Amino acid sequence: TNIHIGRFKSNDIIVDDILITTPLIAAVDEAMTFIRKNISLRYDFTGELRRKETWQYPLTVLRELLLNAVIHKDYRNPTDIIIKIFDDSISFVNPGTLMGGLKPEDLLAGNYVAIHRNKLLAEVFYLKGDIEKFGTGFFRIKNDLLGYPEVSFNFDSIAGFSRANLQLKKQDTEQDTEQHT
Repeated sequence: TNIHIGRFKSNDIIVDDILITTPLIAAVDEAMTFIRKNISLRYDFTGELRRKETWQYPLTVLRELLLNAVIHKDYRNPTDIIIKIFDDSISFVNPGTLMGGLKPEDLLAGNYVAIHRNKLLAEVFYLKGDIEKFGTGFFRIKNDLLGYPEVSFNFDSIAGFSRANLQLKKQDTEQDTEQHT
């Protein structure tokens, strides 16, 4: 399967993209490298000896969403895994809906049992140390996002596809510019 990642300035302006066709083990690392190059990184100086790096989105969440897209893809559908990176959002779309009657709201609420669509693929990533196979991924996503209050998370299932989206919340930037002399 392929992973196709695009960096967008608007819905119809693509400024960079990559089509990853390497074996899945290497493809995940290659995809994470491209994602890191296309999201913001901020350096905070807190008085500690080393600067603190703060990514636009938690890398642990991005990796979990990427691994979910790869492991839970319906490989009977030849459509690529599609990742779209915008200035204020990133979405992961893969062929395959939730299994076992699971609904997005159950997943977001943590009310689910782990089901493996691709058992051998899950086994490979488990043995490699990338996943744990107990279905704790969405719990970790929610936990890791607690440190990012400016990021909202949404997951939905549409027309045979699953989509996870991270969105920067709109911040109130209106400032009073009137000056008295």
